[in-house]
Amino acid sequence: MQGMEEAANLGMTRSIGLCNFNKTQISRILEVAMIKPANLQVLIRWLLQRGIVPLPRSTSPAHIQENIQVSMQSGKLVFCHRKHIFPGE
Repeated sequence: MQGMEEAANLGMTRSIGLCNFNKTQISRILEVAMIKPANLQVLIRWLLQRGIVPLPRSTSPAHIQENIQVSMQSGKLVFCHRKHIFPGE
C-alpha cells in the first residue's frame, strides 16, 4: 500500500484502486491507508453478461470508447450464445 501511496503522492497516478482482495484484507488496508483506495474495479463484460448495467466513470475518450466496445461485444456474444442453444427433449 505504501508503494501505491508514494506513486499517488508523486503524481504518477490519480487514484489507488483494489482488486482481488477479500473483506478482511480490505479492512486491514483501510486501517493503515493514508490515501483511501477508490471503489473496487469491476469487469464490465461480467456484469453485462449477468444483465446488470455497469456505470463506469472515465474522463479519457480512449477509455470511454473501450467501455463502449466491451458493451457492444458483450451484446454480440450473448446473441451468438443464444443462437446456438438447443433445448433438451
